[in-house]
Amino acid sequence: MWTTMLMAVLLMPQQGAQGGVVGGLSRSIGPRDMTLELTLAAPVELPDGRLLGASVRILPGATADGDPWFVYSRGNLCESAITRGGAPADATDGWRISIVERSRSATHLTVAVTWLRMWERGRLVAAGSGGTSELTLQGGDRIPLDQITRPATPGACAATQKTLELRVALRVEGMSSPTSVAIGAEPPAPLDDPVTAELWLVHQSPGGAETVEHQTVRLAPGGVGFMFRGLPVGSADGPMLIDVTGQLRAVLRPDGSRALWVGLARSVTHQATGRLRFSGSTGGKTVDWLAPGDVVSFDLPEPAVFARQAAAGGLVMRGTGAGRGGGGVATATRQRGPNLLEGHRLSLRVRLIQGK
Repeated sequence: MWTTMLMAVLLMPQQGAQGGVVGGLSRSIGPRDMTLELTLAAPVELPDGRLLGASVRILPGATADGDPWFVYSRGNLCESAITRGGAPADATDGWRISIVERSRSATHLTVAVTWLRMWERGRLVAAGSGGTSELTLQGGDRIPLDQITRPATPGACAATQKTLELRVALRVEGMSSPTSVAIGAEPPAPLDDPVTAELWLVHQSPGGAETVEHQTVRLAPGGVGFMFRGLPVGSADGPMLIDVTGQLRAVLRPDGSRALWVGLARSVTHQATGRLRFSGSTGGKTVDWLAPGDVVSFDLPEPAVFARQAAAGGLVMRGTGAGRGGGGVATATRQRGPNLLEGHRLSLRVRLIQGK
């Protein structure tokens, strides 16, 4: 049973099946509207294709001091952490990675990257695998740097692979990104002791059956990201993949109290074609800091993935004088059919464990 249940509707559809339209409005997009977002990620792949893991966003200017990041597991591959500063004492598998931004434009980002595998099977590695590269990246790039393969941990973690990778998302001002969400405006709160966030993504199908994905991430002072991808969801248009990503931050409220900020984004991709069918994100929500044993739950509205009408390819001609041979202007509009994922409901549940 959940001790505390706070219900929050966070995500509203911002980009539909056709893409490029926000709130029903289209506009021209120039270089000044675009920003490249660099993310350091550690996706964990399960044998059946499910995905989870931690990530951290590398903000412009955040590499100037040269401090490395540490990307690691704690106990098993499903317990993920990404921290910066001193090397952790509880790492079982993972890397040290340094990233230096060389140059940036609206469409390209050049970084120098040096990584080294530091831990394997709970021990420091004297001469682990590593490398140094200078990479020029653009929106949509995912660059794997190294991969750890381990047997599954029975009863705790079915994952067998964890990858160290860089990801670049292209954010357009005023449009949602399928992979990221804007960071909250509140200043970060100090964390005197380690804090582990235990996460459950609950997916309820139209018939009422629930599937649950579970992982833990270490809550870093600047915040931590996370990702979930469950098994494909069947629809009249073929299997769909639902990705949920998010950010957690300990923040300071104006009265000096500590609170938890949560931001979420999700996307739906057609499995066979890789075509993005839906994306939505939220500006985030701040809730009271959780007491030991408390759980906060965030409900997401069902994804809006529409089928196209079969007749005439879903195109309907509208306009004065269209088809009469005189002077009228006809426009084609696409009619939407039923929501292919109607009745599919997602919720994220979070519990904080202090001192772990």
